[in-house]
Amino acid sequence: MRPSDFLADFFGASTGSIFLTSLPNERDGGRPAEICGRGDGARLDELVLHRWDRTGRGTFFCVSTLRPRQSRRSKETVFEITGLHADVDFAKINMEPGAAQARLGQLLCLPSKIVRSGHGFHAYWLLREAIPATPEVIAQAETLLRHLADIVGGDPAVCEVARLMRLPGSFNTKNGGKIPVEIIVDRPVRYDMDELAEWIGETRPLIPRKGETSAADNPFLGVNAPVGTGGPLCRHRGATGRDAFPRERRQLVPSDANQRQRRDAQSGRQRRRDRREGTDRDACRCRACRREMGLAARRARHSQHVCFMGA
Repeated sequence: MRPSDFLADFFGASTGSIFLTSLPNERDGGRPAEICGRGDGARLDELVLHRWDRTGRGTFFCVSTLRPRQSRRSKETVFEITGLHADVDFAKINMEPGAAQARLGQLLCLPSKIVRSGHGFHAYWLLREAIPATPEVIAQAETLLRHLADIVGGDPAVCEVARLMRLPGSFNTKNGGKIPVEIIVDRPVRYDMDELAEWIGETRPLIPRKGETSAADNPFLGVNAPVGTGGPLCRHRGATGRDAFPRERRQLVPSDANQRQRRDAQSGRQRRRDRREGTDRDACRCRACRREMGLAARRARHSQHVCFMGA
């Protein structure tokens, strides 16, 4: 796929300016080159493939559009949010690339595009319609990006709306190589932001970073859990004559401030009492689960209780 074809599809639901840049691999490798706007695809391909794509440099695009007649890329100049993204670096995950790609294919909300960047995967969940980048929307999008990175073992450093990602059709020339940046998965699926927020809020980590364990690899977290989802699951529902699920619905994507406030409001003694009595906010409350799991197992689950006992 030519760079112009990728950009036309990626930004098809937006109207803002598209930002592209050529950057040196090393700080002293030369000056960056930039263009911003919307124009002729043939001229863009000529620029990217024949003038910019050289040894020692890389070609990148901004995942969000910028304001018209604005050439400076920053959070303040972002015009529209076109989707969510994640950068899965092979060197930072505890999984082989083929297995990581298979896990991405098990998600409830599949990525619209997956790009092999040379040393990792760039995954994109595109929106049906681009959203104006108000401060509130930007804050929500970056919160979702951080949670999404936790789910797929992504790099937290890319969780920003003005992030640069490698452009398909170019080459990754780091470490003296020349690896093509190419699309390996291209789906016509598009999402609403609320749809992605609900899915992200209900999903546990599926690709572990190095030093971590995913829910799918943990017998306490993974048994009987739907693939790519993280809601409580209990086959004792109704066994005690009441709803086995929590009465209070947790926020889909709680802010860090809300999490701190909730932790500070509850003393360590109260938290231990809740675990002992099985009244964690996000844990199953049925008597069978509380009796069979025991205190040690509930602590290991960290309030992500998934019942695996028979009905």
